[in-house]
Amino acid sequence: MTNLSDKPVFKVTLHDLGVAPENIRADDDVDSEIDELANTLMVGQISPLLVRKGGENCLKDWLILDGRRRFLAFEILWQDGRIDSDFQIDCILCEAPEEIAAALVVANATRLEITKADYLLAVNRLMGEFKTPEEIGRILGIEVAAVRQVAKLGSLDRAFLQAFKEDRLSLKGLKTIARVKDPEKISNLLEELADDGELEDYQLPDDSYGMLNVKTKLLQFFSIDDYVAAGGQVESDLFQELPDRLLNPAIAHALWETATLPIARALENMGLQVHHASHSAGAPPNTIEIDWQYNGESTYPERQDANNAINSFKPAIDAALEAGDTAAYIAALTQQALKRLTAAEIEAKPLEPLACVVTFNQHSDVQVKFFADQAAYAAYQKTKKGTAESSPTIRNSIVNRLDLPNAKTRVTAESYGTLLHQRVTSIAGKTLARNLADNPTAALDAQISAQFQQCLLHSYNSDHTTNLLKVSVSRIISIERISDDDIRRPIVERLKDYRTEYQASGLYPFEWVQTLPLPAKLDLLALITALQVDTYEGKNNELRLDARAEAAHIARAIDHDPRDYYTPDAAFYGECSKKQLLQFLADMGEDTAPYQKTKRPDLAETVATLAAKRNFIPPAFIFELEPADDEPQTTLDNTQDDDDDQGAATFDDEEVGENEGLPA
Repeated sequence: MTNLSDKPVFKVTLHDLGVAPENIRADDDVDSEIDELANTLMVGQISPLLVRKGGENCLKDWLILDGRRRFLAFEILWQDGRIDSDFQIDCILCEAPEEIAAALVVANATRLEITKADYLLAVNRLMGEFKTPEEIGRILGIEVAAVRQVAKLGSLDRAFLQAFKEDRLSLKGLKTIARVKDPEKISNLLEELADDGELEDYQLPDDSYGMLNVKTKLLQFFSIDDYVAAGGQVESDLFQELPDRLLNPAIAHALWETATLPIARALENMGLQVHHASHSAGAPPNTIEIDWQYNGESTYPERQDANNAINSFKPAIDAALEAGDTAAYIAALTQQALKRLTAAEIEAKPLEPLACVVTFNQHSDVQVKFFADQAAYAAYQKTKKGTAESSPTIRNSIVNRLDLPNAKTRVTAESYGTLLHQRVTSIAGKTLARNLADNPTAALDAQISAQFQQCLLHSYNSDHTTNLLKVSVSRIISIERISDDDIRRPIVERLKDYRTEYQASGLYPFEWVQTLPLPAKLDLLALITALQVDTYEGKNNELRLDARAEAAHIARAIDHDPRDYYTPDAAFYGECSKKQLLQFLADMGEDTAPYQKTKRPDLAETVATLAAKRNFIPPAFIFELEPADDEPQTTLDNTQDDDDDQGAATFDDEEVGENEGLPA
């Protein structure tokens, strides 16, 4: 590259100088610091101006390529009468195209006042003059790819470059715009820039979104050479920041379908209707997917074993990928697909998979979905619904997802109805929380148990309703939200005292906890654990057996009695249906026959009186383990007057949300 500093300096008279139109700052206004620069020039000129000859039609003999601000400062000195118009200024002549390019770009780029936007415009001017990036690269001593990148940015609309120069558009945003090929999108961006005055990165269209590139997992099934041989085209990113694009996705997907034919044929040989396509597809005709919402008759251990069998192929799949052995990779995926079928057969019980869809999935390489006959599915769900209405059932696939012993808890829910069940289970948990708050040792055990279960015993995507304690961050309970809860208010007040103490300490939470004596730590742990207790159940036929079992064990450990903090009163019984009131009488050992014709309001008063006299609380408020088989069970005659439940406004079977129908 030309070294301009080696060229001789010559003198040019001030009135013979002008600014070259290609000068980066030719169109800029005079800045406020020119006067100060003029004062420094009176001491002496240090750097010569870089100039070229003006040409035949030019008004000035010499045009300045670099040094415009110094020239303007000299003019100010002349206007102020401090120098004459024939004052001699030091200059260096740039004659060869390489020298002119160096003066425009390299010299200017070394000055603090120059901006990247000016640099882009200068290189773009050179592109117009010298035609080829190769020549500019040789002149400036930079890579040809860098010249192309800068020239592309410099060719953008001047409104974008001006916004970039004034920090109203980022360099990342400028590159994003340079990648946009749609003129309409460019026009829309210019309108947005004019309206808003700036463009944020998030406002810019991402033309690479949704485009296949060389990082796609499709290329695990065939090579890039296979794609090109089939007529596929590849496009590289001009700025070398994004992966190369595959411009013909149809060719890529066709190659995937060819490569995965062995998987589809293996499933067909098992008697399934197979729909094989790289793009996702809906359910085959007259079928319905066997997905997580389906609640069949398989057990958790069966499903777990089937999933383990599927996952057992992962080492072989990973090894084949690492070795680049496509045949071994497809063979392992085929065997894994057959294990997926076995898992689907287990999940579908008592139904059977009828069809499957084999598609490409960016996350799982090959996705296989299984479908059952729609009519058989509907008939099974109808039968199951009838069973659920006749007696409470446990949705093992949703509520019980832990590797725990069979939860043998005593359940009293059959005659309660949805709203009463919701209120009872909510209050029962709050009373347990109050007792737990005063038992730090039990709280510590409960907390460790909860953390152990959720860290080590959960299956993937386990339902958090399984747990007694809401430990997960997303379910953390705000003490402000429950501060009006009569049962738990003392817990909240004690926690607020700790919070006040922490805020006054000025320490980080962990540091503050370290300063607490052991009794205070245990007390704080007990309070926090108590607030995490959650026994609420939305329906009386969807019981949380694992949570109930945990609650029963804790209740026994701390000698919990819900009556320590809550006893149902006349208002509670007044909202119960006659059927529920008769059940309460039976629970108290009363003969219900004399009360069959009693009106509900009178019956509610009778139950409330007897309950208070006997210190009775409905069994559903108590968490107990399953009684022995020989323990007598109370039965109930359900006959009653047809209209006798009118006025029992609240505790019926209407479905409500978790917070509806509950005490404030």
